[in-house]
Amino acid sequence: MGSLKKGGVLPLLGALAILSAASYLLCFAPKIREVQRLKEEVAVKQAEMGAAVRTWGRMAGTSGAESRRWVEQLSVWREKVPETPETDVLMTEIGRQVVLHHLKGFRLSLPTDAKAEKIGAVEGPGASAEGAVQEKNAVAEEIRFRLSFFSTYRDMAEFVDGIPRMKRLLSIRSIAVKERDGEMETTLELSAFHRKAQ
Repeated sequence: MGSLKKGGVLPLLGALAILSAASYLLCFAPKIREVQRLKEEVAVKQAEMGAAVRTWGRMAGTSGAESRRWVEQLSVWREKVPETPETDVLMTEIGRQVVLHHLKGFRLSLPTDAKAEKIGAVEGPGASAEGAVQEKNAVAEEIRFRLSFFSTYRDMAEFVDGIPRMKRLLSIRSIAVKERDGEMETTLELSAFHRKAQ
């Protein structure tokens, strides 16, 4: 009887083990696969989120640097383009340069031809080539000057090279050099800019 029980119990336990494994595979294996798939999706999303955070950090850094650059450029522009013509300040600065570069026979005048007398304008963003729209969008106004002086070539070149470094925004419109009475005479037309009254 005892040996019969032993002989019947072992196959029964084996059958139960096989049934347990089969039920595990049938019931839990799909769940395990689903859990594994969800883990993989979470890992992918985490990687995407990490990349997005890194990109945002780079953009934020770039945006801050770009904003600072624009602020600096605006500050420089405001310094170089005053609210009013400030011709006395400009003449003082040009006078210093004349003395520094040993220019002789210095004369300053306004251009006499009708085209040069016309006040020009610096266009702002969105300005059109059409006259009315161009005038409407102008952010700065222009005053033209004609400078004449005698000098050596080197002194003239140093004076002209120094114009972009002046405190005021100046544009060289034309330059003419000729020999006169054994000396070199330079005639220079400049444009000085100031902000347009709003």
